[in-house]
Amino acid sequence: MLFRSKVAVAEAVRIVARHGMQLAFHRAFDLADDPAEAARRLESLGVDRTLAAGSSGYDASVATIDQRVERLAVAATAVDPGRFAIVPCGGVRSSNLASFLAVTPHAHASCRIRPTAFELGRFDEAEAARLRDLVHP
Repeated sequence: MLFRSKVAVAEAVRIVARHGMQLAFHRAFDLADDPAEAARRLESLGVDRTLAAGSSGYDASVATIDQRVERLAVAATAVDPGRFAIVPCGGVRSSNLASFLAVTPHAHASCRIRPTAFELGRFDEAEAARLRDLVHP
């Protein structure tokens, strides 16, 4: 079970709310066996959003973009989009942004160029500009 401590999550939601902030899950969501149930559970606990690659685990490269989008769509249709947001991440690029935006109006992109899988890489200004132009034509 992904969320073993509902009390801890609910307490975190209360703490950040007192400070005018919101709570987001980052990629732990991708470990859930049932993305719809995980999304509903996070929403019910007051979490505002989750960043998710749409993969079954942390390695987004094991799934195609279509598989990832399908998994994110399952989660997105299980929640109220006005209360809880699914934010695609993990390889969001200008070349695949439209696929992710078909499921949710949100996206997170690091815009990194990675020479190899073992390097963090550097910020790609050209990719950031392409993404900006797609979001703000």
